[in-house]
Amino acid sequence: MVNGREKQRLRRAQKGKKAPGWMKYAFILTDAVIVIGAVWLISDAVSPLKKAEAETAYVQESADRPDTDRTETEAPEIAEEPEKEPETEASRDGTRGEPAEAAESQEEPAASETEPETPEETELTETEPAPPPETESPATQPPETEPPAPQVTSLAYVGNIHSLSQDQINAIRASYDCNGRGYGGITYYQRAPSVQSQMDGMGINCRALVPGGNTVALTFQEGWEPGYTGQLLDILAQKGVKANFYVTYGYASKRPDLVWRMINEGHTVGSHTYSCPETSLAYFALEDIMNDAMQMQQYMHNTFGYDMHAYNYNSGAWSPGSAKMLSDMGYTVVLCSNSYADFDAYAAIDPNVWLPQLEAGLIPGSIYAFHVTNPVTIQMIGPLIDYIRSRGFTFVLI
Repeated sequence: MVNGREKQRLRRAQKGKKAPGWMKYAFILTDAVIVIGAVWLISDAVSPLKKAEAETAYVQESADRPDTDRTETEAPEIAEEPEKEPETEASRDGTRGEPAEAAESQEEPAASETEPETPEETELTETEPAPPPETESPATQPPETEPPAPQVTSLAYVGNIHSLSQDQINAIRASYDCNGRGYGGITYYQRAPSVQSQMDGMGINCRALVPGGNTVALTFQEGWEPGYTGQLLDILAQKGVKANFYVTYGYASKRPDLVWRMINEGHTVGSHTYSCPETSLAYFALEDIMNDAMQMQQYMHNTFGYDMHAYNYNSGAWSPGSAKMLSDMGYTVVLCSNSYADFDAYAAIDPNVWLPQLEAGLIPGSIYAFHVTNPVTIQMIGPLIDYIRSRGFTFVLI
C-alpha cells in the first residue's frame, strides 16, 4: 500500500507532466511565500513577550545597583539647578570676580547678561559702611528750643575765664550762702552801697556800683530782639556814650549783626547766661551755673573771637555763693542800682512818671539796668543821658 507522501509525489509528478513548465515554478514560489508568512507570524507573536521580559530584567538590574551608581546617573540633573550661584557670590563679596569653576562652566551670553548688575550691587555694598554725618555742637548751631542747663563740669579755658574744680566748688558751697535772692526795683539804689561793701568784704569781684566818683554805667540786657536795639545804638552813637550790653545765646545766635555792631562800636558785651531759663540761674546748683557760663563764653569766643569778662544774672536774682564762684572764674559780676519793669514789651509805661524816678535815683557809681523790649525805653534814654551829663557825671564801661 502506497503511503500518503508517495501518493502526493506521484500526483505532483503527474501534474508536472501534464502542466506546462511555468506552473512548476509557481507552485514553488507559493510554497515559499507560505513558509515566510508563517515564520513572520510566529516571530511577531513572540516579540512582545521578549520585550516585556527585557524590561523586567532591566528594572530588576537597576534595583540591585548600589547608591553610588544611582547618584552618578542623577548628578547631571542636580548640577544644572544652581545656575545663579556665581552671581550671588559676586554680589555678596562686592567684587566683579566670579569663582573659577563657575566662570568655566558659564557661557558667554550668561556672563554678559549678569555683568551690568554687578557694578550696581558693588556700589551699594561699598556705600553701606559710610560713617554717619558729624553733628555740630550747640555752640555753633543754635537750637530751636531753650537749651537745658549743661551738665559738664570740666570745660575749656577761654581768655581770662576758666572753670573750677569740684573741690573748689564744694569749698564755696560750704562757706557762702548759695540761696538765690531778688534785688529788683527802682529804689534798689538805696541799698547798693551796702551790697557793694558786703561783696568787697567777702572778696567777690562784684559791681552794685561802679567806682570812680561821679561815674555812671548804662547796662542793657538782651534776651530777645523786638527791633529796638538798632535805634538804641544810633542814639548812643549820636550822644557819644559807650554802654554795657549783656546778651544771651539765643539773642547772639539770632542777631549776630547787632552783636558785631556792639563790639565794633566799642561797647562792652557781657554774658547774660547761655540758657536764660525763666527761673534765674541763681537758684540752680553751682555746677550748672558754672557750666552755663562756660558754654556762653566758648560760643562768643568761637563765633565772634570775643572773650567776655562781665557777667549779669538773668531774671533779677543772684546769690553770694554763685557770685563768689563766678568771681573766682575770672568774671566781674554786675548787679545794678537803678532799674524798672521795662522787660514787658506790652506794658503801658508813662515816661512822664518813670523818667523823674530814674533821675532821682542818680548817685555816684549808679548802674542803670534796662531792657530793650519796650519802645518807651528808647524814648527815655536820650533825655536821661542829657540829664546825667547835666549833673556832672561821666559814662563808663564795666
